[in-house]
Amino acid sequence: MRGTPLVIPRLHCTAKPRPPPPMPHPPFPPSPPRPPSPPPAPPSCDGAKVAIVQHFGAKNGYAAEVYVKDWHLGHLITVDFGVPTEVYAIWSAELAGVTPTSATFRLPSMFGKKFRFHAQGQPVDACIPCGEVTCNRPPPPPPRARLVDSR
Repeated sequence: MRGTPLVIPRLHCTAKPRPPPPMPHPPFPPSPPRPPSPPPAPPSCDGAKVAIVQHFGAKNGYAAEVYVKDWHLGHLITVDFGVPTEVYAIWSAELAGVTPTSATFRLPSMFGKKFRFHAQGQPVDACIPCGEVTCNRPPPPPPRARLVDSR
C-alpha cells in the first residue's frame, strides 16, 4: 500500500504570554495623629514599702528594695531617706528626680512588683510619703550663728 505520504505538521513552540502584573495596591491612608501623652502621675505610694536588704560594709552603702502593691506604668514613687543620701544604681525603675534627702523613681513598665537601688549614705528608716502620709522627721537644726568680732 502505497499511498500518499504522511505529512507531519510542523510544530512551533511559542511561549505562553505572561499574565499582566498585579494592580498596584492603593496607598494606605495616613494614620490619625497620636493623642498627646498624659502628664506624669504625681508622686504616689501605690501601696509601696521600702526595705533595706543588704549593707555594704564600712562604706556606709546599702541595697534597698521597694515593693509596689499596685504597680502602674509611669507612676512616680518618692523615697524619703531623711539624711543626705546618693542613689547610684537602680534596677527595674528609672530615677526621675533627687533632692539631698530623697529620690523619686518612675515605674517604666506595665508589670512589676518591686525595684531595687543602691545608695551611699547612712542606712536609715526610709519612708514613702503619699498624700496625707508624711515622714515624721525631726526639724533640721537651726543655722549656726556666726560670731563677728566687733573690736
